[in-house]
Amino acid sequence: MNNTESLLSERETLIEQTLHNEKGSRIPVVSLATTWTYYQMGKKPKDSFDHPEINKEVMRNFYEKVYLDGVVLSRNGKTFSARTLDILDGGTYTYDKDGMQQTKPGSVEIMSEDEYELLIEDPYKFVLNQVFPRRYGLMRRTDGEKYKDMAVVIEDLKQSNARSLEEDQIAGSEFGIKNMRLTSFFNPIDIILDYLRDFVPISKDIRRRPEQLRDAGLALLDFTLDNVRGLKPQRGQVTFIPMHLPQFLRPKDFEKVYWPSYKKQVDYLIENGFTPMFYFERKYEHLFDFFKEFPKNKTVGLFEDDELRVVKEKLGGHMAFAGGMPTALLQSGTKQQCIDCAKSLIDDVGADGGYLFTTDKIMLSPTDGKIENYAAVNAFVHEYGKYE
Repeated sequence: MNNTESLLSERETLIEQTLHNEKGSRIPVVSLATTWTYYQMGKKPKDSFDHPEINKEVMRNFYEKVYLDGVVLSRNGKTFSARTLDILDGGTYTYDKDGMQQTKPGSVEIMSEDEYELLIEDPYKFVLNQVFPRRYGLMRRTDGEKYKDMAVVIEDLKQSNARSLEEDQIAGSEFGIKNMRLTSFFNPIDIILDYLRDFVPISKDIRRRPEQLRDAGLALLDFTLDNVRGLKPQRGQVTFIPMHLPQFLRPKDFEKVYWPSYKKQVDYLIENGFTPMFYFERKYEHLFDFFKEFPKNKTVGLFEDDELRVVKEKLGGHMAFAGGMPTALLQSGTKQQCIDCAKSLIDDVGADGGYLFTTDKIMLSPTDGKIENYAAVNAFVHEYGKYE
């Protein structure tokens, strides 16, 4: 075993212990930096569209400058080439002038409120026969070139996935940094929010047809869990699950429409040896009691706006947690101010294990932190976060 392999093994063990709320040798330092890393090289995400080798240059530059034990997210988010988007002739997202992925206004609501029963009856059939033709011009075509163009789309996606897997290996094979994300996917109700109904319509559905919304979420379970069937749990890796709708839900509405399918999905993951990492966007304190219903030390919470000292008090004995370092401070503060903030976090929430040090948000834009502050903070935590 060479030095890089030994370092990777050590970090993998450290992260695995922490993910299950154990106390390792120190607090792991992990990254949520994605498209932000391009700007630190004077580049933009779009620069890699026609020159994918730039992705590797950006990753190597980042890993050389910043101390890390693990990375949860590292890709630029691009799925299809501009050519493939043209062939698809539709979809829910586009790119801005820098190459940042954005949702197209008015593109999400593709399903009407009276189609819930069709979705519940057969989600795959509904998506294939109703959603895809409405969303993509390619699927409405009847000309002889349609299937050739579909083959181009499939091949582009395969190549994109292959490049992403190759890029993900750089962290471990060259730097001994653990790639922590095994896979990622949404909860069933969030799929309905993000891809079928949009925010205003689903808000009406919660009031007018909560049972149908609940049942549609349950019907989509097989659809979502296909993301992990065939995968094997790996040490130090998580299934990354962003959560979008719950931040806006009252506890009684969360329990009625979101919780049934969410609970079944998480139970399946845990029973099959996976470690779910929930990305709690915005505030979730009003729902903390629900998360205590999952088995102890089997889940991880990545908290965006919740105060980690409150998280530690209310959930610390039940689940591991991550976050805490404000990207706003990394951008506007001095190195010492950033280090003082990190020290306070470690003193207050990191003493007993089960805490992964990282930023409070995914680092996307050039204003999500100065790299010199980020590097200084991570180097400090690597030393100060050691357990005696």
